[in-house]
Amino acid sequence: MANTMGLVLGTYLMCYLPTAVYNIISNQLYTPPQPFAILLGNRILNVTYKMQCVLNQVIYGYKNLAFRKAYKKLLCGESQPYNAEIQAISNLNGAGPQRF
Repeated sequence: MANTMGLVLGTYLMCYLPTAVYNIISNQLYTPPQPFAILLGNRILNVTYKMQCVLNQVIYGYKNLAFRKAYKKLLCGESQPYNAEIQAISNLNGAGPQRF
């Protein structure tokens, strides 16, 4: 668990820190007509900042068994009941497990 949290925190800092530093510097050195290179750099930093959300899902999916199972159910379309109680109740009613 500590490895996963360290990896997530490191990813967060790697994605967020350049954006934070850029915003602090650009607010201090603001000039009204911004050149194209500054605007392009701003766009690239925004993409890396938002990429952190995607990387979190990949990290948790790789490191955590529960996330892996949930992703597999979601992506592979398994429609099994989530627990034995649901299956037992449906068997008592004579319906059996329903598949969609």
